[in-house]
Amino acid sequence: MIAAAEFWPATPDAYVTTAEAWADDLGDSGMRVYVIREADRRTPLRAVQTSLQSLRIVLKERPDAIVTTGAMPMAIMCMWARLFVHSKIVWVDCISQTETLSLSGRAIKRLSHLTLTQWQDIAMRTRGVEYAGEVL
Repeated sequence: MIAAAEFWPATPDAYVTTAEAWADDLGDSGMRVYVIREADRRTPLRAVQTSLQSLRIVLKERPDAIVTTGAMPMAIMCMWARLFVHSKIVWVDCISQTETLSLSGRAIKRLSHLTLTQWQDIAMRTRGVEYAGEVL
C-alpha cells in the first residue's frame, strides 16, 4: 500500500463535503471538516446558502490550494478562493460526464490552474483540459 504522503507534499488542513455521513468519518481522523449544502442550477435559493457557507469557509481557512472533484458547491468555493485569497485550483471533472465537461467544470475552467477530465476523449476535444488517467 502506498501512503498518501507520497502523492501530496502535506496532509490537507481541511475537507469540505456535502455528505454529512463522510463528515463524521473524516472528523474522526482529526481533520477540520465542513459540511455545506448541496445545490445545483435547479435550486437557486440553496445555491445562495451554499455560496455564503463557502465564503465563510474560504475566509476562515484561507486555502493555499483546493483540489476537488466537486460540482456546483465546490465550484462556488473555488470562485471565492481564487477571488479573495488567490488559491491554486485543481478541478477534476466528475467521472459521470462521459461526453462533455460538466457545466461546473466549464465554468471553473477559466479560474482553475489545472482542469482534469477522467475521459481521454473529452481532453482531446476540449482546450485547456487534461487527461491524466482515472481518479476513481
